[in-house]
Amino acid sequence: MSRAVGWCVAAITAVPVTVLAHECGHLIFAAACGFQGLELHYASMTFALEQAFWSAYRTGGLDAAGAIAPPWKVAVSAAGGLLVTYGMVVLGMIVAARTPRPLAVAGTVAANSRSVPVVLSAVATWGRVAFRGTDEAQLAATTGVPESLLVLLGVASLIGSTWWVFALVPRRERAWSLFATFAGVAAGVAAYLVAGPRLLP
Repeated sequence: MSRAVGWCVAAITAVPVTVLAHECGHLIFAAACGFQGLELHYASMTFALEQAFWSAYRTGGLDAAGAIAPPWKVAVSAAGGLLVTYGMVVLGMIVAARTPRPLAVAGTVAANSRSVPVVLSAVATWGRVAFRGTDEAQLAATTGVPESLLVLLGVASLIGSTWWVFALVPRRERAWSLFATFAGVAAGVAAYLVAGPRLLP
């Protein structure tokens, strides 16, 4: 029981760490591009021209948005969080390959958990003329890379890395460590959605 609690606590802890690391990735890349008015929130990062850029995009397309800010810079900012997330996934897999400790496994799963709402958003609005506002949608809008390809990359990362790290866990521990980790991620997300807005509104 105590080991299951350890896996669950590791997963709960991993949620805010991976979410904030993802958003800090956006922040660092946006700063490198020279954007002003950067603000870090509990589940997002914003810059001064962001709202005006995407408002212009919705009404006039990329050409209109380009008059507000260079699209390639917005693309770099959007990609920053994704690169940090995939970096965390790779790091977690490397550490787990050496020793499948709870925090390495949980960090890998928690980092990839952002793909779940991305997929749900894509499925709910697919086929409609709608800008979903996810990192994948922003990157697709500013680069021309198909959004579906970026979403599928996230799904492949989620499934592939989860299979990888739990395949490394001893078989006798695999079932309950898997359950404890997913329960911990769910609890961590719920707790973060309550505490996050109070800490970083």
